[in-house]
Amino acid sequence: MNEIKNKIENKRNEIKSDIKKLKKMSDISTNFQKEEQISYDVKSVLAKLTETQKQQAKQLIQMRKAKESYIEYLKYVNPSYVWTKFHIFLAMVCDSVVKRVEKGEKVRVVLSVPPRHGKTETVTNALPSWYVGRNPDNNAILTAYNADLAEKFEDANRKKTREYGKDIFGIEISESQDNKTLYQIKNHKGGVMGVGILGGITGNGGELIIIDDPYKNSQDANSPTNRKLIEQIYRDRIYTRTQGKGNAIILIQTRWHEEDLAGVLSKQDEWIVINIPCICDNPHKDPLKRKEGQTLCPELGFDTEWAIQTQKSVGLKVWTALYQGQPSIDGGEIFKRDTLRLYTEQNKPSSFEEMAISCDLTFGGIKKENDFCAIQVWGRVGANHYLLKRIKKRLTFVEMCEKIKLVSIEYPLARRKIVEKKANGQAVIDSLNSVIGGFEAFDPKMVDKIGRANAITPYFDSGNIFLPCKEIDNSIDEFVEELLKFPNSKNDDEVDAMTQYLNSWHYKNVGRIIADSKFISLAEAWRGIKV
Repeated sequence: MNEIKNKIENKRNEIKSDIKKLKKMSDISTNFQKEEQISYDVKSVLAKLTETQKQQAKQLIQMRKAKESYIEYLKYVNPSYVWTKFHIFLAMVCDSVVKRVEKGEKVRVVLSVPPRHGKTETVTNALPSWYVGRNPDNNAILTAYNADLAEKFEDANRKKTREYGKDIFGIEISESQDNKTLYQIKNHKGGVMGVGILGGITGNGGELIIIDDPYKNSQDANSPTNRKLIEQIYRDRIYTRTQGKGNAIILIQTRWHEEDLAGVLSKQDEWIVINIPCICDNPHKDPLKRKEGQTLCPELGFDTEWAIQTQKSVGLKVWTALYQGQPSIDGGEIFKRDTLRLYTEQNKPSSFEEMAISCDLTFGGIKKENDFCAIQVWGRVGANHYLLKRIKKRLTFVEMCEKIKLVSIEYPLARRKIVEKKANGQAVIDSLNSVIGGFEAFDPKMVDKIGRANAITPYFDSGNIFLPCKEIDNSIDEFVEELLKFPNSKNDDEVDAMTQYLNSWHYKNVGRIIADSKFISLAEAWRGIKV
């Protein structure tokens, strides 16, 4: 094996020398001929090897690649690993982080990924051993929600260093510094440490720090006290442990709460935030360039059928946070969870004083990148407003007009049809007004979406807005999540249709929409008044 290694190394040195000579030459044809000769020389050496020697040579080449590339390293130490676009992307991120650190840069990365998709195996269980192998005088620190898990991470790296370190990097583990929380590299200053996030990082420093899930479960993440504790530990004990001109902190986390550690750090400019949702919901921002609706790792059984079943099992709120990386604020942004009221078949009014159809219209076709059309039917009894029907779908212009006609037939007492006074809305009015009539071109009077939403919050705070329960509308949770996340929700078509209806009613019966700072303050003050 050493003989083969020496032969290849000698030939490699010859090639390096030849390349230096080539750079000094000006004749292109001569350069080309010389390069051909180099290629021929390498082939001639390999041609003289036996099959066993060729296999040994191949292994040497793989080991050299493993030192230079993190993806090649993972392939070498995990030969049976199932590679997907997701895992290749994670490996590329890790490779980039390490090489930027080696150049003297400071790198901060948040990786928000769904559970059970191989993030730990791809990053935490291998990256430290690769980094320390390349930089044996530097240190890597691993931390997690408890010591046992952090020690498992450290042990996974220890096993790789022990088995592959000498062949790939020319390093060995020091026998005198090898325990369940720490191993160091023989005759070097570096090593890998694994401690729980509440444990003893103080006194130790690292050029690479990986935090893999600082919360054990939803109870931990949803506790304001615990979230504050983890944030404080990060600032006092983790951030201050970075050392060296170049260093990196990688936070790998399944999202639980808007204000969890990933949420807090994401608001800081120095952090690179990479969220990889389980199901692609925005092809333009998807790191893997997936089409909308594609799952992350169908090769591992995480296909569309699995996603649908999982979403049903865990509920939309948990699915959106853990699997999509988009947790909603518990109380809500503008619309508060504790102000939402649901009606059932038993307490639904038998008749309404007024009914109306409100439409938020976009017609660009049925392609997934187009916005949704939202059509809602509302009924009013006194000051109470009931959402009776909701449609959210991508529609062509013809389909949209047909859908409005069908809803009008289903709810003949909904004589008023509210459409925003803009290009799309006017086109629908022009097309349908002579057929079903009753259209009202709503003009928001230069008030933006947020202003229109703030203007109608007193109706929620007073308990005047009623949404259907799940027995009546089994997808009502989707609308609730859109409400609570607004104005930061991915889609706001249904919120727009709702605020349009309520502001239209308010404008007709009370007066103009007011959305300046004084009104918003009044709306905030209104919260808490029990009616």
